[in-house]
Amino acid sequence: ISHDEKLGLCRRLLRKYNGNVSLCKPRLKQALIFRGKHDALFQSRDYALAGDYRVIGEDLERRPVLYTCMRNQILPYTQFRDQQVVTMLNAIELMRNGAGSAIQICDLHGMRLRFSDMNPSPLVEWARTQENFFAGMMHEVIVVDMPRMATVLKEALWPLMPAGVRQ
Repeated sequence: ISHDEKLGLCRRLLRKYNGNVSLCKPRLKQALIFRGKHDALFQSRDYALAGDYRVIGEDLERRPVLYTCMRNQILPYTQFRDQQVVTMLNAIELMRNGAGSAIQICDLHGMRLRFSDMNPSPLVEWARTQENFFAGMMHEVIVVDMPRMATVLKEALWPLMPAGVRQ
């Protein structure tokens, strides 16, 4: 992990937790464990295309805008993490223009739930990653056309999500 990457991670954690170092320490540890565990992905940025998840531009405040369309999901959600990580890293690189967060647009129109998507573990793992490695990155999440089944899953998973993700 490079010095710049560590510095960016520490800044995001401190910003998210209002400078509270005692709150940041365990999250930094978890983030560094995540980073070490997935070092090959961070180095190569190579992933299996799982669906439509990409940086599409910037908003008026120069924050990167990430977009995902579930209608174009190719692989089950359990295999989507690598693409999410690489896309978030691309957004972080765009943030060097002074923006400290990003906008996420989730278009759930046409979402198909597979049996393998019923396992909440990948969603909970991704939420923890958002709390630690990608802490404070999301300025706003915009959900378009959430189907009834996705609403039921969200309500079931909501209590399992870290407090920062629920805000």
